[in-house]
Amino acid sequence: MSFQKTSISQTTQFVSPILTSIGDSSTQLISHLLVTLLALSISTHLITVLFYPNVLSSLELWIAFSPTYFTIVGTYIPLKIKRVTLAIHFFLLGMIAHQMLVVLFLTGPATYVYVSYTNVVLVAGLILGPMGGLTYTGIILLLVSSYFYSARMGYVDTQLIQNIKNGEDLVLFATLACFVFTGTAVSYSVIKMASLYQNSLIEQERSSKALSCSIDFPDSFP
Repeated sequence: MSFQKTSISQTTQFVSPILTSIGDSSTQLISHLLVTLLALSISTHLITVLFYPNVLSSLELWIAFSPTYFTIVGTYIPLKIKRVTLAIHFFLLGMIAHQMLVVLFLTGPATYVYVSYTNVVLVAGLILGPMGGLTYTGIILLLVSSYFYSARMGYVDTQLIQNIKNGEDLVLFATLACFVFTGTAVSYSVIKMASLYQNSLIEQERSSKALSCSIDFPDSFP
């Protein structure tokens, strides 16, 4: 019995309270993040096309935006059929793969890519728990280390953004979008956790009152 309790405590230590909480909060959180990512991607896409026309080729535009839209659709489908864990992993892996494509073929090691990878670790930790955050941290460390090793060996070009007209402006917009995504993820998570904590206090108060009544009036309870 003691072994069972120890196992349960060790397991819950590495599980996010959002993923296991009442009210399917993980689904709400990932849905909110999808809407935020879609809005930011469309806004950045429109800014690029309308205010910086012909700066990026068709292939570069595809690399910059299409993987994000694919990730959003690929996350929404399993989320719709209640495969929440699968949706979360697809979302996180899609973001990682997209940013690596951007680094390799569009910008090189731009600032906003690091912010985006920080967002991946943040979301993984919030939804999947500490072990999820550590796992995705390890994946990102491996990819980034491999990239810079390849750059050191001369296999990849790290100055791609310098070859793009107004490239620094585009990187700035992408960086701002990443910061907005970070703020949204943290804010929504804090609000959700505060709500769950408040609900738990209310339930605890109700239980205490019920227990007090059962002690004060034992004959009324068979």
